[in-house]
Amino acid sequence: MTRRKGITTIGDIRAPGDHEAIVYKFTNLTNSKKYIGSHKVKKGFLEDTYQHSSTNPEFLKDFADLSNEFTYEIVSYGTLKTMRNLEHELLVEVDARNNDDYYNRSNAETGKSYKTIRFSKCRAFIAEIKAVAAGESDQFEIRWEPKSLHRGMGKVQVRYKEVPDHIKNITSEIDDAIAKRETPKMNPLVILENRSSDNKDLRLDGSMTLNGALGSEKCVDVPAMYIPEDIASEYTMTELRYIAGVLNKRADVFKAPNDKSDGQKLIQDNYYEDGIEVDDPSNVQTLKDWGFTTREITSIFKKALHYISKKDALDKRGMLFVDWTVPENEKEMKARVDEWNSTKETVSLFMSSGKTSLDRIWHKIDTREEVKQVTVKNVMIVIHHPTEDYQKSWVSNTKPKWTRMFEKFMPHYKIHFDELTMWRPTGE
Repeated sequence: MTRRKGITTIGDIRAPGDHEAIVYKFTNLTNSKKYIGSHKVKKGFLEDTYQHSSTNPEFLKDFADLSNEFTYEIVSYGTLKTMRNLEHELLVEVDARNNDDYYNRSNAETGKSYKTIRFSKCRAFIAEIKAVAAGESDQFEIRWEPKSLHRGMGKVQVRYKEVPDHIKNITSEIDDAIAKRETPKMNPLVILENRSSDNKDLRLDGSMTLNGALGSEKCVDVPAMYIPEDIASEYTMTELRYIAGVLNKRADVFKAPNDKSDGQKLIQDNYYEDGIEVDDPSNVQTLKDWGFTTREITSIFKKALHYISKKDALDKRGMLFVDWTVPENEKEMKARVDEWNSTKETVSLFMSSGKTSLDRIWHKIDTREEVKQVTVKNVMIVIHHPTEDYQKSWVSNTKPKWTRMFEKFMPHYKIHFDELTMWRPTGE
């Protein structure tokens, strides 16, 4: 790259991969003043003729003066949208336009497209939650209260799916402690006061613990830490998802670590709900803080991009992905189950193809035969697919396995599957 004399390059100026744009920084070593900018690149390389885009007379004068030694550094690589957003955030962080340490005359407001995570603020909040849970701070109130109060409460959802075996272990440990006349050792549920979209309390952390407690007949109360509304409202949903994921990482009581499907869900949620590009540096940092390796992060990004590209392609053709966990859609799904259950010799229930359960099926059959005194002959499973990958796995593996299992071990029952659509025209 051809540049004026007296510029020291920091790091490799080639983008790793076929990236669209960069954020760069010049530093004048004579007076320590800096200039931050973004620029579109060609096939990962800067054009030879490009220097900077500053119109600041002071910067132009200092840059032209060869007695001033400058350093040049590429801060990050990514899509043009992501890099312009990052440029804006970096400048806002230091209020560059009003900062004598920067040449920038604006904070690049035109690059602002979405808000990402204020990591230092979030980490301080996480540290305070941990301190309160450990009894090292009284910043937030903790009180023991009936577990039933927390059943059905909305939550900051970061898990792709529950971990049933882990929940059973929690229940067992709670029961064991109570049998010994000991107070079960549980991290408190973390509750955000009035933080849901309908101004109700929202659970930030502790869903696994709560499910374990709900599964215990002996457990009555659970500890709950309440975050006041004025503090809870300071954080965006993107930041709350980050915080919830970091809390899941805790190697502490009753925690199941995040897996890659949770990471993929996060990336997709950030993209669709907050407009955050997949390759945004905040996503990388979030996944690192959640405990993922660089290799795992690469895999998560690849899967998320594949999902988004296919979904967006269908969206553009006037198709929308059907999320059957949305209340309106779930109501329709339950109505279909009820319709099947109206048939005397049939029992029906709905399941995700990503989370099938023989226990649920058998409980449904047993309850119907015991309570209704009906001989069940048919089992109708209403199946919804959370992703295309699960749908493909269902067709090739799970469905044939379940059919064989019923034929071999439960020959008195005929199993059927009612698969719900994954896509609908926009008009529907």
